[in-house]
Amino acid sequence: MDFYPIPTCSLNELIATKAAFSIREAELFSGSIQLDLSANGLIGVGAFKTAQSAQLALLPLRRSGIGSCSNHNIVLKRPYIDNNSKPGPLFTRYTLVDKSNLLYREANVLYWAKALLKLTYNFIDRAINDAMSYPYFSSRNSGLTMARLTSP
Repeated sequence: MDFYPIPTCSLNELIATKAAFSIREAELFSGSIQLDLSANGLIGVGAFKTAQSAQLALLPLRRSGIGSCSNHNIVLKRPYIDNNSKPGPLFTRYTLVDKSNLLYREANVLYWAKALLKLTYNFIDRAINDAMSYPYFSSRNSGLTMARLTSP
């Protein structure tokens, strides 16, 4: 599988370049994911995706952040189609094309959200001048994974 970390950029840079997250320009790491398919591994089911426990193993390891240790515990989000109206499984997976479009859209939302969070905390840091403490929400490490077909 290919892993593309989503970087944190300056909002000014994103606005000036009208940037969108692109795997053509992103750092690429190869590796594997071991998905926990047990009932305990299912963290949640939302309106359009599941969240499951998994382990990410990248080679080589990243210097920091997600994928910087072997078998890094992660939460893997996977989009699905709600199938409650029909008999059969509760949900089915999207086609590769539809799934890719959804994942790129979410990667872009995370890309811009990380820039907005960085701008917000820079503003707060300058305005408060250490006069008081405030809760700090870290921008989550995130990335886009794309499975590769392997031949038997």
